[in-house]
Amino acid sequence: MAITKGLRKIQEKQDQKFVKWLKIPEGSSYRVRFLDDLDESADTNLHGAGVAVMLEEHTSPKDFRKKALCTKEDEGRCWACEQAASKPRTGWGKRGRVYVNVLVNDGNEEPYVAIWSMGVAKSPAFETLKEVYIDDGSISNREWRIKRNGSGTNTTYILRDLGVETEPFNFNEFERFDTETIVRQVPYSEQESFYGESQEQTEAATGEEW
Repeated sequence: MAITKGLRKIQEKQDQKFVKWLKIPEGSSYRVRFLDDLDESADTNLHGAGVAVMLEEHTSPKDFRKKALCTKEDEGRCWACEQAASKPRTGWGKRGRVYVNVLVNDGNEEPYVAIWSMGVAKSPAFETLKEVYIDDGSISNREWRIKRNGSGTNTTYILRDLGVETEPFNFNEFERFDTETIVRQVPYSEQESFYGESQEQTEAATGEEW
């Protein structure tokens, strides 16, 4: 029987179960509607979309489920940054990722809200979204099709813009996840233990690495 001890760990486990991540099988494509835009704007505030967040985070190269915010800027030190400096090219470097709420239509179940976690470095999908936002001022005023090709580190996601919708869309009808707290902020004094190999820490699953 799995035992979770302490209020903090209980809350973390509850939160992890609550979050639904966008996961697309290899070779499949889903239709999505972004419930968050890339920035605040008059249009965003008017029609009720949220705003995506970008977080700088570290992921254990041995277990993608163990990820936490980089604390270098806030605390002046970060255990994972120290590993990246002392062990170059081992996967400990910090990465920027965007977390955004999407309404997913997978063609099987009723549309549902999920979080799409996407890298920003050398990401064709993110570049496509940026271009559309810069040109049009919104990515949430249209439907998109996302197709997944490949698997693992060879995974790519292709975005197709399905066009601006003219019918009003009620963003308030859907409950979004809190993307600002989606990745743990672990104090420096606990980081080595958090990223360690113990069975207790492997319970820290947060989602699929994209």
